[in-house]
Amino acid sequence: AGRGDDPGRVIIQTLNPDHYALTHAATGSMEAFYDAELAFRQETGYPPFVHLAALYLTGTAAASVEREGQALAGRIRALRRETGGRVEILGPSPAPLVKLRGRFRWQLLLKALHRTPLHRLLARLRGAYTPPSGVRLQIDVDPVDLM
Repeated sequence: AGRGDDPGRVIIQTLNPDHYALTHAATGSMEAFYDAELAFRQETGYPPFVHLAALYLTGTAAASVEREGQALAGRIRALRRETGGRVEILGPSPAPLVKLRGRFRWQLLLKALHRTPLHRLLARLRGAYTPPSGVRLQIDVDPVDLM
């Protein structure tokens, strides 16, 4: 937080001051943070222990995007049954940035232990689903962030 050789001071406001990310940041223990984060990701089923695909629906009419999110989730559930059901579906829910550049955003997250069932489901979805006029679908496999 300082400049050059001048030390600085960082102030963090949080409701969870004992969170491992903050305690390790305060001590500068990057290796301990890495170990704790990997354990958390393994326990909760997030990369690198599972594979993800984020599906984003966007449109200028909030109600249409929300309605299509529900419809897409239903379609994915049906396809999941047809392809063996080894993909977990989270959502739909409003995206963290619910409105971006004038477009409302909803998201679904697909999680799988192995790539094959996830890719098989997405391939079937591409052939079986077309968003309605005014709604766009973006699929991000192995997303870097979920914003």
